[in-house]
Amino acid sequence: MKKKFFTYKVIRTLTIGDVHFHIGISKTDKHRYATFFHRDGDKEYAWIRFFDYLFDAEKDIVDRAYREIGLLELNMQRRNE
Repeated sequence: MKKKFFTYKVIRTLTIGDVHFHIGISKTDKHRYATFFHRDGDKEYAWIRFFDYLFDAEKDIVDRAYREIGLLELNMQRRNE
């Protein structure tokens, strides 16, 4: 079964640690693309953003994933202190 978020079918997923960033596409919504994420164990998605172009949605999840990497590194440093 394909993953869906409202009318958006997931077409791309980028996983960093326990966070899964998704791009969805819709044939019926005003904005064709949406980005959202969830953490392992969460049942709900968060931070939905809407885009008219796939490239803009791709930039958004890459930017979010890059920030998540920084948080993971900071947590690892704190554990090692």
